[in-house]
Amino acid sequence: MTDRQIIGFISEVIMALWPDCDINKEQLRPWTKALRRFDYDIARLAAEEHYASPLGQYKQPKLFAIIEKARALTPRTNRKESVHFEPDVFVQCVENEKVGQFFAIIPPARFYNDRDYIMKAAERTRRKAEACYSGRWVTIQQTSYTKLRDQLINCRTKYQN
Repeated sequence: MTDRQIIGFISEVIMALWPDCDINKEQLRPWTKALRRFDYDIARLAAEEHYASPLGQYKQPKLFAIIEKARALTPRTNRKESVHFEPDVFVQCVENEKVGQFFAIIPPARFYNDRDYIMKAAERTRRKAEACYSGRWVTIQQTSYTKLRDQLINCRTKYQN
Protein backbone atom coordinates (compact mmCIF):
# COMPACT_ATOMS: atom_id res chain seq x y z
CA MET A 1 0.00 0.00 0.00
CA THR A 2 1.05 3.55 -0.52
CA ASP A 3 1.07 6.10 2.31
CA ARG A 4 -2.19 7.55 1.03
CA GLN A 5 -3.83 4.11 1.00
CA ILE A 6 -2.55 3.41 4.52
CA ILE A 7 -4.07 6.64 5.83
CA GLY A 8 -7.30 5.72 4.02
CA PHE A 9 -7.17 2.24 5.53
CA ILE A 10 -6.76 3.63 9.03
CA SER A 11 -9.55 6.17 8.64
CA GLU A 12 -11.98 3.88 6.76
CA VAL A 13 -11.35 0.45 8.28
CA ILE A 14 -9.61 0.86 11.63
CA MET A 15 -11.68 3.84 12.80
CA ALA A 16 -14.89 2.15 11.62
CA LEU A 17 -14.16 -1.05 13.57
CA TRP A 18 -12.61 0.66 16.62
CA PRO A 19 -14.34 4.08 16.88
CA ASP A 20 -12.61 4.88 20.20
CA CYS A 21 -9.18 4.25 18.66
CA ASP A 22 -6.84 7.22 18.68
CA ILE A 23 -3.76 6.82 16.49
CA ASN A 24 -1.46 9.82 16.85
CA LYS A 25 1.47 10.82 14.64
CA GLU A 26 3.99 8.79 16.65
CA GLN A 27 1.83 5.67 16.36
CA LEU A 28 1.22 6.27 12.66
CA ARG A 29 4.88 5.59 11.73
CA PRO A 30 4.91 1.90 12.81
CA TRP A 31 1.49 1.36 11.22
CA THR A 32 2.73 2.83 7.95
CA LYS A 33 5.92 0.79 8.01
CA ALA A 34 4.13 -2.47 8.86
CA LEU A 35 1.23 -2.10 6.42
CA ARG A 36 3.24 -0.89 3.43
CA ARG A 37 4.01 -4.44 2.21
CA PHE A 38 0.37 -5.60 2.16
CA ASP A 39 -2.43 -5.09 -0.30
CA TYR A 40 -5.33 -2.93 0.90
CA ASP A 41 -7.90 -5.74 0.61
CA ILE A 42 -5.70 -8.20 2.51
CA ALA A 43 -5.11 -5.65 5.27
CA ARG A 44 -8.87 -4.99 5.45
CA LEU A 45 -9.63 -8.72 5.76
CA ALA A 46 -6.92 -9.08 8.41
CA ALA A 47 -8.37 -6.17 10.40
CA GLU A 48 -11.86 -7.66 10.19
CA GLU A 49 -10.57 -11.06 11.37
CA HIS A 50 -8.70 -9.37 14.20
CA TYR A 51 -11.85 -7.48 15.22
CA ALA A 52 -13.77 -10.77 15.38
CA SER A 53 -11.10 -12.37 17.60
CA PRO A 54 -10.87 -11.96 21.41
CA LEU A 55 -7.90 -9.58 20.99
CA GLY A 56 -10.05 -7.35 18.81
CA GLN A 57 -12.41 -6.51 21.66
CA TYR A 58 -10.07 -3.96 23.20
CA LYS A 59 -10.33 -0.20 22.69
CA GLN A 60 -7.37 -0.17 20.28
CA PRO A 61 -6.49 -2.73 17.59
CA LYS A 62 -3.29 -4.71 18.06
CA LEU A 63 -0.99 -4.01 15.12
CA PHE A 64 0.97 -7.27 15.55
CA ALA A 65 -2.26 -9.30 15.33
CA ILE A 66 -3.32 -7.55 12.13
CA ILE A 67 0.14 -8.12 10.61
CA GLU A 68 0.10 -11.82 11.53
CA LYS A 69 -3.32 -12.28 9.96
CA ALA A 70 -2.28 -10.32 6.85
CA ARG A 71 0.80 -12.53 6.44
CA ALA A 72 -1.38 -15.62 6.71
CA LEU A 73 -3.75 -14.23 4.06
CA THR A 74 -0.99 -13.17 1.66
CA PRO A 75 -0.45 -15.71 -1.13
CA ARG A 76 3.07 -17.12 -1.30
CA THR A 77 3.65 -16.15 -4.92
CA ASN A 78 6.43 -13.69 -4.15
CA ARG A 79 8.92 -16.47 -3.33
CA LYS A 80 11.82 -16.77 -5.68
CA GLU A 81 11.43 -19.68 -8.00
CA SER A 82 14.19 -22.19 -7.62
CA VAL A 83 16.49 -22.09 -10.59
CA HIS A 84 17.78 -25.37 -11.94
CA PHE A 85 21.52 -25.34 -12.41
CA GLU A 86 23.12 -27.92 -14.65
CA PRO A 87 26.86 -28.02 -14.07
CA ASP A 88 29.07 -27.53 -17.09
CA VAL A 89 32.47 -27.19 -15.43
CA PHE A 90 34.12 -30.28 -13.98
CA VAL A 91 37.43 -31.31 -12.50
CA GLN A 92 38.35 -34.76 -13.76
CA CYS A 93 41.19 -37.20 -13.01
CA VAL A 94 43.11 -38.19 -16.15
CA GLU A 95 46.15 -39.95 -14.69
CA ASN A 96 46.25 -42.49 -11.80
CA GLU A 97 44.01 -45.21 -10.34
CA LYS A 98 41.11 -42.77 -10.09
CA VAL A 99 40.91 -42.11 -13.84
CA GLY A 100 37.46 -40.94 -14.78
CA GLN A 101 36.50 -39.73 -11.31
CA PHE A 102 35.23 -36.17 -11.45
CA PHE A 103 33.82 -33.34 -9.38
CA ALA A 104 31.07 -31.09 -10.68
CA ILE A 105 31.52 -27.41 -9.84
CA ILE A 106 28.21 -26.17 -8.44
CA PRO A 107 28.41 -22.60 -7.15
CA PRO A 108 26.03 -20.93 -4.70
CA ALA A 109 22.85 -19.75 -6.44
CA ARG A 110 23.92 -16.11 -6.56
CA PHE A 111 26.97 -17.08 -8.68
CA TYR A 112 25.18 -19.26 -11.28
CA ASN A 113 25.88 -16.75 -14.05
CA ASP A 114 29.34 -15.69 -12.89
CA ARG A 115 31.79 -17.63 -15.10
CA ASP A 116 34.85 -16.13 -13.39
CA TYR A 117 33.67 -17.38 -10.01
CA ILE A 118 32.93 -20.86 -11.38
CA MET A 119 36.34 -21.13 -13.08
CA LYS A 120 38.16 -19.96 -9.92
CA ALA A 121 36.21 -22.52 -7.90
CA ALA A 122 37.18 -25.20 -10.44
CA GLU A 123 40.85 -24.26 -10.14
CA ARG A 124 40.70 -24.44 -6.32
CA THR A 125 38.99 -27.83 -6.56
CA ARG A 126 41.59 -29.10 -9.05
CA ARG A 127 44.46 -28.12 -6.72
CA LYS A 128 42.75 -29.77 -3.74
CA ALA A 129 42.09 -32.95 -5.74
CA GLU A 130 45.74 -33.17 -6.81
CA ALA A 131 46.86 -32.67 -3.21
CA CYS A 132 44.40 -35.20 -1.74
CA TYR A 133 44.27 -37.90 -4.42
CA SER A 134 47.54 -37.32 -6.34
CA GLY A 135 47.58 -37.90 -10.07
CA ARG A 136 46.81 -35.37 -12.74
CA TRP A 137 43.50 -33.52 -12.64
CA VAL A 138 42.16 -31.20 -15.31
CA THR A 139 39.34 -28.68 -15.55
CA ILE A 140 36.81 -29.48 -18.25
CA GLN A 141 34.08 -27.26 -19.63
CA GLN A 142 31.22 -29.17 -21.22
CA THR A 143 28.07 -28.10 -22.95
CA SER A 144 26.07 -30.61 -20.90
CA TYR A 145 26.38 -33.04 -18.06
CA THR A 146 25.06 -35.85 -20.29
CA LYS A 147 27.97 -35.48 -22.71
CA LEU A 148 30.47 -35.65 -19.86
CA ARG A 149 28.81 -38.73 -18.38
CA ASP A 150 29.02 -40.49 -21.77
CA GLN A 151 32.69 -39.54 -22.05
CA LEU A 152 33.39 -40.90 -18.57
CA ILE A 153 31.74 -44.22 -19.39
CA ASN A 154 33.90 -44.48 -22.53
CA CYS A 155 37.03 -43.49 -20.55
CA ARG A 156 36.42 -46.12 -17.84
CA THR A 157 35.74 -48.82 -20.44
CA LYS A 158 38.96 -47.94 -22.25
CA TYR A 159 41.13 -48.16 -19.11
CA GLN A 160 39.45 -51.32 -17.81
CA ASN A 161 40.22 -53.25 -21.04
